[in-house]
Amino acid sequence: MKVARRRCEPLGLPWRLLLGSALLCMMPHSLAAKDDQTQSLPPRVARVLQWLPEDTETLIVARSVTLPERDPDGPQQVQWQNIGVGLATGDLALVDGGKHSKPLRGRKIECIVSGARNFDGVSNFSSLRCESCAIIVFETDLGDAAGEWTEGLRKAAKAVRTLVGSEVFVFPSTTVMDRWAKETEWQGTYLVLLKPNTVLCASSDRYLESVLQRVNKTPETRALPDNLPEWKQVDLDASVWMLRHTPKVGERAHIVGSTTTFLTNGFRVVYIPRTGSELNIRKIREEWLPKNLFDSQMMRDQIKTVRQPDGTVVLSCAREFRDDTLWFGWQLYRLQAFELFLADE
Repeated sequence: MKVARRRCEPLGLPWRLLLGSALLCMMPHSLAAKDDQTQSLPPRVARVLQWLPEDTETLIVARSVTLPERDPDGPQQVQWQNIGVGLATGDLALVDGGKHSKPLRGRKIECIVSGARNFDGVSNFSSLRCESCAIIVFETDLGDAAGEWTEGLRKAAKAVRTLVGSEVFVFPSTTVMDRWAKETEWQGTYLVLLKPNTVLCASSDRYLESVLQRVNKTPETRALPDNLPEWKQVDLDASVWMLRHTPKVGERAHIVGSTTTFLTNGFRVVYIPRTGSELNIRKIREEWLPKNLFDSQMMRDQIKTVRQPDGTVVLSCAREFRDDTLWFGWQLYRLQAFELFLADE
């Protein structure tokens, strides 16, 4: 069985790439694989991770970041880390054209922990739909900004609901879809002031409900358990990173998953094979640079793909974000749903 191969459209891409434009602190770069990797998670990240449902497939973590003071008419400097922050914050800055996020901009964030599941391509160019929730923990209480933010949401929201005891502001989904893709019952944009220093932004009310239930009574088990092989490939010292554990669909999944490290001037992706299988480097390269779109050798020279002794394949770019690397930004967006677009061999 083949999974349909779709090409990506950059609809809404500038927003997603720029909404994370922030002052990011760099941490020492370490890629040592440790059996106890998750024991090195920052305590706040480890606690918030327990709020994510157990069937979560993709995790994005950002630490020590700032929501940008953004001038829509001014020049924007985008770094690869900004793309990761934008993916982590979800639709927070997209609601109503971003005007409601103003009270939160410029505020220091301790961490963002974003989980997602059930990815689906909903356009001929592979715009993604998924059930997700971004948990954004600020370093200090929002104070008056919390009231300003919620009052603005209350006036503009399509609906205001109560879910597991929390006030939820409901807005239309921001996902770009073709006419053949029907909106689901759970689909939308759901915003919550969970605590004086914590904001939630979800794309699914049922995923949000699971998060809120786990906040009220955190179970011992959590999403993405310690024994997953992806954890050995995560750079926990990085300010922004992503982990994707692909769900098994029938007999398709021969690849376990991937991890991504977002750096200031570059990124690093590790593809992880299932035990006893070997990754196809040619196919990975073609996913990143389809022959019908990129014939320039200069473009191809901007990424390196290397098979490691442990069987993983590392794809890396050490170039700054520019017009001629914009396509790579879209590919990083697609990595949230890694393997959705790969055809079986």
